[in-house]
Amino acid sequence: MKRSIKITSIIVTISIISWLLISCYNHESKLDKIKKNMLAYMEENYGKEFVLETPRRQSNTGFGYVQHVAKGYLKDDPEFKIVITWDENTNEYNDSYLGTKWTKQGKEVMTEKLKAVYGDDFLIDDFKLYFSDKAYKDLNYEDIINKYAYRMSIDLAYSVYLNGDLDRNYEAERVYKILKENFIDIDPTKDLQYFFVVLYIKKGEEESLKELYSNTEEWSGERGPSSLYEKGILEDWIRISYSKGLDVQIQRPPDIEKKFRIFYNITSD
Repeated sequence: MKRSIKITSIIVTISIISWLLISCYNHESKLDKIKKNMLAYMEENYGKEFVLETPRRQSNTGFGYVQHVAKGYLKDDPEFKIVITWDENTNEYNDSYLGTKWTKQGKEVMTEKLKAVYGDDFLIDDFKLYFSDKAYKDLNYEDIINKYAYRMSIDLAYSVYLNGDLDRNYEAERVYKILKENFIDIDPTKDLQYFFVVLYIKKGEEESLKELYSNTEEWSGERGPSSLYEKGILEDWIRISYSKGLDVQIQRPPDIEKKFRIFYNITSD
């Protein structure tokens, strides 16, 4: 009797282990297939090779959706990061390739525009373009910004290294030049949405800012204006947001002077 129970226990254990192994194998096989399909989709749409991690499953039983998300990068440019999503219910793919491509190109263009105004006394903290229409996938940043700005949203944040006291009138003139040439005038319809931030770094604090950036993540609160001000790195800063129908477009430099947040005791980030 004891021998029979022991044999039965062994058989049950083996069955469970076998079932678990088969389940794991089937799960891995499904993920491998999803990953393969994702790679095929990316190559077919963009004619480039990508490297992807194993997709992660995301689901919400309440809304009834199941999605698989994978991060990756261009095979010949590991710094070119992308994210791709496959919806199991609709069989639709979404990816960040074009947004990343145009953001990268736009940052390079904006760097040159800022250099013409500030020389080397600046650092771009953030530049992001929100537009990802595959109909224009063969166009570059300058093409789409000149033709389709009315469909976009752009974030730009940069730091200016002060060489002395902050002259708000002078700095407002410089900000207006950047804003007018690259945001206001490029879209006659005034539909281009933007979020525009300039941080003014105290004289002698350039290295402190760079060290802070090297030791923190992109979205760390330590990089926020309030934190930088408390650390004695920030002198003042400007924030300008525009969305047609909600905000008034900047008309002249004095409008920008009123945006200095510390000088006018506007404390929130």
